[in-house]
Amino acid sequence: MRRTRLIENREVFLAYVLANCKFSTIEGLHRRFPLVWKQRDQYKYYKHVCLERPSLKEEYKLKCAYCLFEASKEDSIIFNVLFEELYKQYGALYKQLKKYYGRSKLISDTGLEVLMKDEELINQSDLMDVSIFDFFLEKLEVQYDETTFFNQLKVTYDGIQRKILDFELDIDELNYQYFKYQLTKPNSITFKRVKHFYRSYSDYLGQNVVDVLNDKLERCYQEEKLSSHIQWMRDLGLIDQHTVYRLTTADVYQLMTLLLCTDGDNLIEEEGASIEIGDLVLPISELEAFEELLNELLPYFVMSQVMKENREFFFRSYTLKDQMISKQLEKEVELLKRDLKSVKETNKLLKLSLSEEKLNQEKMYKLQLKQLRSNLMTTMHEKERLEKELENLKERCAQLESIIKEPSEAEEQVYEMTLEQSVDVSEINKAEIMIVGGATPTIQKLKRILPNCKYFEVDKKYNDQYFQGVKFAILLTNILNHSMTKKLDKHCPKAKKKSVTVTNVDLIIEEIVKFI
Repeated sequence: MRRTRLIENREVFLAYVLANCKFSTIEGLHRRFPLVWKQRDQYKYYKHVCLERPSLKEEYKLKCAYCLFEASKEDSIIFNVLFEELYKQYGALYKQLKKYYGRSKLISDTGLEVLMKDEELINQSDLMDVSIFDFFLEKLEVQYDETTFFNQLKVTYDGIQRKILDFELDIDELNYQYFKYQLTKPNSITFKRVKHFYRSYSDYLGQNVVDVLNDKLERCYQEEKLSSHIQWMRDLGLIDQHTVYRLTTADVYQLMTLLLCTDGDNLIEEEGASIEIGDLVLPISELEAFEELLNELLPYFVMSQVMKENREFFFRSYTLKDQMISKQLEKEVELLKRDLKSVKETNKLLKLSLSEEKLNQEKMYKLQLKQLRSNLMTTMHEKERLEKELENLKERCAQLESIIKEPSEAEEQVYEMTLEQSVDVSEINKAEIMIVGGATPTIQKLKRILPNCKYFEVDKKYNDQYFQGVKFAILLTNILNHSMTKKLDKHCPKAKKKSVTVTNVDLIIEEIVKFI
């Protein structure tokens, strides 16, 4: 099945098409494929802005439909079920596509151009129609011919996606979103004006506007006959009698801004008596209209805030209503109860075993402590002996240092001549031999005697090509680190290696001759 997409987030727009079905259709699909909704957080566009809705019931429909289309990418059964639902609405389009490409299974640039220009089949400005078009071609297993025309078409729709934040937003909602953003900036003109009006209106009322509105909300919660939206939130468990939503100053700022953005046309200025609110002079009719709209908008604003904070709770409540999932949860509870019983029994046995183990450990620790104390006394005596021996060695070392002198240049030449006579240096003076590590003076002497050998010295960098051709490696262990041996093993895994602990040059050469 083809997995390319004309629109990257095609499933979002297909969700809109499926959501036009009855709510019972969505619920029926949910009951047939409960795991799809359960795994919703793993889908890429689950929290897409186009799927969020003021009505949680509508948002649930959209998101459930979106999850079904996402799951259909890997599940052919779900794919075919969704195709049947779309076919009920757009059967004519599918038949026309099947007529064009039912046998060829390939769209050429000419055929695609004719199809896209047919306004009865598809409107290029409608992303939902393009998504249906693409979904039906996938059902027909039609492949795209990646031509210049198709690439240009894809770029066109990619550009439309950049405007997706404006999808189904009217001008008042955009204004409200803009002013709501401005309220987050204390230095903005919008924030200063709203704050000024808030203070003036509080002075006019004789108490804080927040307190006045919260008192009205409290009375709404205490009424015997609750309003429909409050009762609905209470039935869902979003609010209860003990925990009710309380407005903050920031909420009141938003409420006033929302009122002015969405209902500004209802505040009709009429000639007549006026009233002063701070340094503002408003007609009484306009103030009354403002207060009336404020009271009407208040519960709906609170409901939108509560729904936003409890969105996931609402979705979970729908999941729990599904009988299949409820039965599955009951089975899981029974299994958990059995596991709990088994764990309790195991815990009891572990406690008994722990007590016995504790006694055994205490006995063992006492014996070990006694042995350690004996070892400590022996170690202290050994330490004193070694300290005396170290002092004697230091004195002897000082005497030897005064006797030993650096050999002169003439002596070194004699030494090299003698060495050449006693050992055939040419046999080991080869590039296939690498000397690794060693002190700098030792390496300098070796380089004069064996100039053709390769040297891997400490604190020097070598490229990978340097290690090619090495068959024998002499490790001077007096100065050698782990990274050098690791690099040698990496680049020369088949090279024969020999560790040399002596530091005298002639002894090192003798060791090399024996090894080679």
